[in-house]
Amino acid sequence: MKTIILLIILLPLTGFGQIQPKKSPAKRTPLEVNTPSLQDAVSFIDITATVNKISGMALDLGVEGVKKMHPEVLLQFIDTLVANDKNVAFRRLAAKYKPQIKEIYKDLKSFGESDGSFIYTEEDPIPFKFLNAGGLAFCQHGVFSKNTYNTLKLDANQRAKSVAEEIILPGLFKFRPVLAMTGVYNLVFIVSYQVKDFSSSSSVGKDYETLAIVISKETLKNYIDAKTTDGQVFKLASWYNVTKSSGGNVKKVILN
Repeated sequence: MKTIILLIILLPLTGFGQIQPKKSPAKRTPLEVNTPSLQDAVSFIDITATVNKISGMALDLGVEGVKKMHPEVLLQFIDTLVANDKNVAFRRLAAKYKPQIKEIYKDLKSFGESDGSFIYTEEDPIPFKFLNAGGLAFCQHGVFSKNTYNTLKLDANQRAKSVAEEIILPGLFKFRPVLAMTGVYNLVFIVSYQVKDFSSSSSVGKDYETLAIVISKETLKNYIDAKTTDGQVFKLASWYNVTKSSGGNVKKVILN
């Protein structure tokens, strides 16, 4: 299973100049803070290089092989990872948010039981990353759905909406601990899933696609608190899809 979650801490900008008096740090407006950037999202998600590779490996391993990377197993690696990771910024932020990370993983245990999804990670013992791109970002990745969607009955947008309704929207409730992370403003949640031309009996017609939601923490909170509907999340969040027809590139899509 592959999920990616991203949260961005936007840092204040400061003016420079030897003669001019000191200026107060420029602060971003709420709109700037809560509006996800396509450039940042694509940079963080890095779908073509990371998600697709892991998705393909997950397909090769099969459901049972991937299920071995259960959150229950991964939890024991958190303390070791935080202490030994070469990325200093990641170590600092991972240590700061370690309690919330563990809480999220406890919640994610129900993924395999409730919606046919499971956690999968390739190289990292814990699928959480803290990245920096004009501000700090908290990234969690690892959800892969074992469901297979029929390309003959559903077009790419219909498949994406099905994944959004069946996996992503219910999954957002698992990330309630994110709301306690101060300075984190956006979340990226990625799901990779199988698609198949069911007119073919062979595995040749099988492929995989990826859907990502980029949602502000404010919208996430309102959704968890039942102040925002599914339909509003479709409009307020940004959605990105990777399919064979898109050439493996990230494409912004409208789901309604």
